[in-house]
Amino acid sequence: MKSARAVRLWSKFRITQEQYEELLRAQGGGCAVCGKTEQQNGQALAVDHSHKTNKVRGLLCKACNYKLGLVHDTGEWLAAAGAYLAGAVRKYLDRVIARILGADHVTPPKHDSGWREIE
Repeated sequence: MKSARAVRLWSKFRITQEQYEELLRAQGGGCAVCGKTEQQNGQALAVDHSHKTNKVRGLLCKACNYKLGLVHDTGEWLAAAGAYLAGAVRKYLDRVIARILGADHVTPPKHDSGWREIE
């Protein structure tokens, strides 16, 4: 007799318990986003899937799955938010360095990381 979890995995996502465990191993034993293991979370990882196609994308801890759900699985929004945060942090650090060491110490990096001239 199959476990309730095995039945749920199959009925909801069309994957077997063995496939779940293989995915878990392929992800290094933890959440695909933060890396926390099932032991660290105290529960099995959630099966992340597209709500449009129902295709499985990976296994996530409850917290990461919840956060991804809050942005409605939109990669564009996540990329824009990441760029915003990176730019805001860089701008703040440039201002701090300029205030403490002088504007001549703020130099652009050799690669494009969102550096902007201090206003």
